[in-house]
Amino acid sequence: MLQDLRLPDDESPVYRRLADAIAERIAAGTLAVGDRLPPQREIARALGINVTTVTRALSTLQEQGLLEARPGRGTTVAARDVGEKPGFVSSPSDQSGIIDLSVNRPATTAYLDAVAALLPRLPKDRHYAALQDYHPPEGPLWARVAVADWFKSVAGDGDPGRVVLAAGAQHGLDGVLGAVTRQGEVVLADEVTYQGINALCRVHGLDLRGVAMDRAGMRPDAFEGACAHLRPRAVFLVPTLQAALDDWRRISPHLAAMAESLENNAVPSARFHEHDAHSPLPRAYQWADGSAYVNHVELVRKARGAEMPASFWTDPLIYQGGSDSFIPPRDPIRMADEAFGIDMEAEVAVIVDDVPMGAGPDQARDAIRLVMLVNDVTLRAITGPELAKGFGFFQSKPSSAFSPVAVTPDELGDAWDGGKVSLPLLADLNGKPFGRADAGVDMIFDFPALIAHAARTRPLAAGAIIGSGTVSNKLDGGPGKPVSAGGAGYSCIAELRMIETIERGEPKTPFLHFGDTVRIEMKDKAGHSIFGAIEQKVEKYAG
Repeated sequence: MLQDLRLPDDESPVYRRLADAIAERIAAGTLAVGDRLPPQREIARALGINVTTVTRALSTLQEQGLLEARPGRGTTVAARDVGEKPGFVSSPSDQSGIIDLSVNRPATTAYLDAVAALLPRLPKDRHYAALQDYHPPEGPLWARVAVADWFKSVAGDGDPGRVVLAAGAQHGLDGVLGAVTRQGEVVLADEVTYQGINALCRVHGLDLRGVAMDRAGMRPDAFEGACAHLRPRAVFLVPTLQAALDDWRRISPHLAAMAESLENNAVPSARFHEHDAHSPLPRAYQWADGSAYVNHVELVRKARGAEMPASFWTDPLIYQGGSDSFIPPRDPIRMADEAFGIDMEAEVAVIVDDVPMGAGPDQARDAIRLVMLVNDVTLRAITGPELAKGFGFFQSKPSSAFSPVAVTPDELGDAWDGGKVSLPLLADLNGKPFGRADAGVDMIFDFPALIAHAARTRPLAAGAIIGSGTVSNKLDGGPGKPVSAGGAGYSCIAELRMIETIERGEPKTPFLHFGDTVRIEMKDKAGHSIFGAIEQKVEKYAG
């Protein structure tokens, strides 16, 4: 039955090649269930190899469940459970053969159900007795064989002798750093990276250095320069949010499982300091801002003595913002001159998945992936002259700032109706309430309408950001009032100045000065911050 057996001609160990050759005959049916293999010495003599090599190959096949050895019967082909799925699966999944090494085992409902179903079967498992023993530091052989087989299926090479099992990602990273680095050596990482690598580098006495990124991750030219000047020992890379958005349907279940595990304290975690965080997307493929609160536009035009076209109530306004260099939510707003008329604009924004050209509102609604806040910084003294040219905003719209946290719409509960957020948007100026407008009130065009409008003549790529425009509420059908006067206030200074102009003939409230501080935030009904805060001080740009 092993006549004319030939070992594969490759560089893998001899025992692996022998095990693979026998496994192929079992898979082809040449070796059937119950067939007995020749004695090990006979196999060794026929192939001209050592008996211990044959023993290791047959042991590997036993660990895989392909062979079984019983006293008096020798080694025979084992019966396989036809209901058993092939491949090594690390967590409950609709797909077999997948290992997710990105997170520790999540305490999800699906996982707990799988454990409950597994426990009655556990005493019947051939490894049950071994599971009760102490294992070697590298892990039990049968488990390492399973991992090695998976590596071979995806990478063409797998040797259990080179596999070490880790108790989670952090343990694995600790082992890798301990194996390949020495105290004082340099490790490179993205400038925005996983906090766990920072902690491990401190423990190992390593010099962790951040490398500049672009929308695809670590910049190759920056990496090349860092290698030339710092001579790093290792590089640590993590995916970005943009990478998740590019493959959202596959990645989002894993992110949801991770979130559930964190909420249930089922995995190790570190405190998140939103004060130190950048925006979820430090830059984006597209940033398009609408004007969904037509009340705001109406006030601006009324203050200028301009008529309001009827189409403004039926056709959204959208402008193309700059998306290559957003301001971090706690970084200052730096401008060269106060005379630019520096203003804040508190808004809500959504991040979308791919949206095809011509998508309708329902399709647009289904594409909304994340929600966040915006400070759409505007230079009012430049806005008028730019618009007068009839070619739209550019210099009057410098870099915007987004909240440190973006959330999936389901996290908003009943405050999200599929198209807008019905919660007050809190805007403070120098520590005092300036605006408390409800983002769900007087929003003439909801986000699906804005997205569909933006996609009318072009597709939107995953990661594109769509803004609501300045949140603005009327009061009894007329202009709003300041918070100090019992009103909902304003989300930008320009709106207050327009009302002052309408009522008094001229504005009295100045735009932002150097030294002023703006804070934008939204809280849930329990008073908890949802997105973290955008808090920025206005500073003079020194060049």
